[in-house]
Order: sequence, then C-alpha cells, then structure tokens
Amino acid sequence: MEKVLVNTYYVQAAVRKRMESGIIAPYLDFIAAELERQGYARQGIRRRLHAAEMFGQWLVNGGLSLADITDSVVERYIAGVPRRPSPRRPSGRLVHNARGIHHVADLLREQGVVPPEPPGTPAPCDEIHACLLELEQYMEQAMGTAASTRRNYLGYARAFLNATFPDSHPEWCLLKPHHVSQFIQQRAEKLAPVSRKDPVRGVQVLIRFLVHKGQLPDGFQGAIPPVREWKHATLPRHIATDEVERVLALCQGTSPKARRDRAMLLLLARLGLRPGEVTRLCLEDIDWRSGNVLIRAGKTHRERLMPLPEDVGVALMEYATLARPRATRRQLFLSLCPPYAPLRTTCAPTQMATGLLRQAGIPMARYGAYVFRHSAATQMVRRGASFKQVADVLGHRSLGTTAGYAKLDLPSLAQVALPWPGDVR
Repeated sequence: MEKVLVNTYYVQAAVRKRMESGIIAPYLDFIAAELERQGYARQGIRRRLHAAEMFGQWLVNGGLSLADITDSVVERYIAGVPRRPSPRRPSGRLVHNARGIHHVADLLREQGVVPPEPPGTPAPCDEIHACLLELEQYMEQAMGTAASTRRNYLGYARAFLNATFPDSHPEWCLLKPHHVSQFIQQRAEKLAPVSRKDPVRGVQVLIRFLVHKGQLPDGFQGAIPPVREWKHATLPRHIATDEVERVLALCQGTSPKARRDRAMLLLLARLGLRPGEVTRLCLEDIDWRSGNVLIRAGKTHRERLMPLPEDVGVALMEYATLARPRATRRQLFLSLCPPYAPLRTTCAPTQMATGLLRQAGIPMARYGAYVFRHSAATQMVRRGASFKQVADVLGHRSLGTTAGYAKLDLPSLAQVALPWPGDVR
C-alpha cells in the first residue's frame, strides 16, 4: 500500500520517525486513506492522525495494547486530557489530541485490530460516566428536557462530580452541602449575571436525580444556594434597524460562506429564530410553493409554521442551490469543508453573528446570535404588535417572557410616563 501518511501528510523527518514508531503506526496509512475516502480535509486528517499517535503513546505508557481498547478506555483517555477554558462549555474544550479518538477506534475496530464491544452489555466505564448516562436518560424521559438544555446541565453535573470525586468513584455518603455551595460559588463568579443560574440548575437536576434514586437523603436539595435573579432586571441585547442592515451588508458576497452566513443571519434577524432552531432546519422544512418554513419543536416542545419574507426566501434558495455542498444529509446548513457535517448546536450561528457584529464596528457588552432575535422582537413591539403576536413568532411559552421587550418600546413608555412635578426637588 502506498505510504499515504509519509508522502502526503508529513514532510519533516523527525515527525515521520515519531509517527512510524508508535503502536498505531502500522494502521496510520489505513486511517489516513479511510478519512480521505470519507471526504475529510487535509488539516482534519492531520489532526486525527496526530490524535491517534498520542493515544497510542498513552496506551503504551499505561501498559495497554490495541486489543485492550474499549469504549471505556477511550473515555478514560479523553477524561485525562487537559481542556481549554471555554465560556460556552462548563467542562472545557477538548484539545486537538483528543478529538476524533472514538472515530479512530471505530476504524481500527472495522479492521479487526480492536475487538468489538460485547453486544447486549454496556461498555464498562467509570461510575461518574455511568451516573451521567442515567442522568441524561432521566432528563429526557422524566423531565422532557430539550437536547441543548441536557448538554448544558450535563456539563455542569460532570464538572461538579469530577471536582468532588477526582478518582471517578463517588461515595455519595461523603457528599456534603459545602461541596455544592463551594462549586456553585466558584463557577457563578466567573459568569455573567444572566448565566449565573446555569451551574445552579445543572447541579440542582443532578441532586434531584440522586435523591430520586435514593443515593442522597430527602431534603438534600436545600443544600443548593439560590442565585439572586430579578426578573427583567436587564434589557434584552439589541441593535437598531440600520445596524442590522449594516451587518447584513457584510454578507453580500457570492462565496459559499457569504451565502450561508446571509441565509442564517436573515433567519435570525427577520424571523427571530433561536440559533438552535436555525441549525436544526432540514430541507423538507421549507415549503417553497407556499413560502412557509416549519420550525421544529425544540426548547419549548412546540412546532410553529412561519411565513418566509421575500429576502429570506431568496437567500435560502441561493444558498441551497448555489452554495450548499452536494451531500446526502437532510440538514439545511452544512460545514464548508469535507465531510460536510451538519452544523451542531448553536456554536456556528453564535460565532458567525459575533464576528459580523465586531466587523461592523458595533460595540456591545456581550455579542452573539441572540442579539438579532432580540432586535427583531424589539422592532415588532415598537411597531405595535401585541405581546401575544410577538410570543407566537418567537415561540415563547409564557407572555411573561415576552413582556421584557416592553422596556425597549421607548415611544410608548414616554406616553405613559408621569410628568415631573416642577415644584418638587
């Protein structure tokens, strides 16, 4: 077999020597060829090859062979890899030498190098991982929690358990209220006021689950300190209409990225969609004949059908026909590089919106995709739309959530404001 690895991906002799001397070295050519076949970009292949080589070193240092690789071994390796701080990921962001290891293990399993997982039996894993799997199932089936919320809560639950039980063997009888309060205080002080409730809710769900299982005594929920939160204490982040148009003007190009960014941005700015609702859109959700788009159930567990404004429809059509990669996936928005995976969660719209807002020179305390959703709602309220109409467009379950936009309707507030008595000082 041609040396794909040596001849194509690495040039320096020292790097070649290191890559060819590891325990996974005999299979790196196969991994590279298979990743090429699946459409991965050059940089993505290099990263996965490097991750495989680092994983092989870890196996050797731990006295393990390729035949010892299981899903739990991979999870143990990933758990021990240092993470980069990330404001959107409570447990941190994986560095490159840990990403794609599950994929590499699957490729080796296909070759018969790694034994298959025994069917019908769960992969052995540490107790914390097993607890989190049960917690995720509990949130989905008993609580009906949306997928994005589950990911957020699981991140804080994992961080709490890892900090409290670093040996991955939790002894619930040793869990005390001060562990809970100390973790929440440390996490909350690093977050913006609007996000300080997230670690509280993540740990709260975990404690409730452990009480439900009988691992913790009833009433342990009282150990969770409350976070002060005043309803509507802050104004929704928004920008003026002319600033929205200024940002849209930055996406007038014909490159695939410009067409994709403009389509996503118009969905945020014109329809007020949540970032997750944008990334979940599928091709069949758009009815081109009637000019409607179906917003699938997500955070609020309710679907809604919305009309497509002309500029939004044109942008979606141009992206779908001229810029979207040819792929069998049904998700509308795909990555720009092979293997053209669907955009996941809210990261892509958030990063896109943040970059464009900064490029447009619009100063804000906090950037993000929700700026355009809030701006759309603000304009609807100022044009005289009722709270019920705005709530229906935004997909709010409670009118109380929509009421926060009343503070941004400055003309109406000026009419109801009491005159200042001139003789009172």
